[in-house]
Amino acid sequence: SFKLNKSDFSLTDIKGKKLKFTEKEFRLVEVLFNNNEKAMSRKNLLYNVWGLHLDKVDSLNTRVLETLLSRIRKKITSSKASIKIIKNKSGYILIK
Repeated sequence: SFKLNKSDFSLTDIKGKKLKFTEKEFRLVEVLFNNNEKAMSRKNLLYNVWGLHLDKVDSLNTRVLETLLSRIRKKITSSKASIKIIKNKSGYILIK
């Protein structure tokens, strides 16, 4: 069980261990976290995290999402937190 802390952009596990994020990383984690382990498409994430409108996203060949996910995954791995972000054909899922 995890708790999101908007005040310092962290995720705290049941033992009180904190995982710190940058503001953007936290926003992405928060959006996925609040989606209750359902997949979110790349378009949806770009809109919800960066405010990029869906009609413009297709023409945007951007790696911001992948780059941010890579940084978040490294933090999760190094902290040995029991959450993970996976990708399937429908999009990205945060598994708690």
